[in-house]
Amino acid sequence: MNSLIVNINAFRKARGITQKKLAEMIGRTESSIRKYENGMVEPPISVVIDIYKALGIKLTLTYEAISEDGDDK
Repeated sequence: MNSLIVNINAFRKARGITQKKLAEMIGRTESSIRKYENGMVEPPISVVIDIYKALGIKLTLTYEAISEDGDDK
């Protein structure tokens, strides 16, 4: 699973956004969001970026957190 998508569920819930609402925000289906969050489908990087923008997440901060954990070295 793409490390950039691992915490999308937690980020989304922390902001009080449903899968349906996130899907609408980025022009995808609710089913797609569910599959991304469950690891059934790995989204293209363009979709990851759209999700991060929609949730107000800075991609650089997440990358740094992943690097510090050693998950993607």
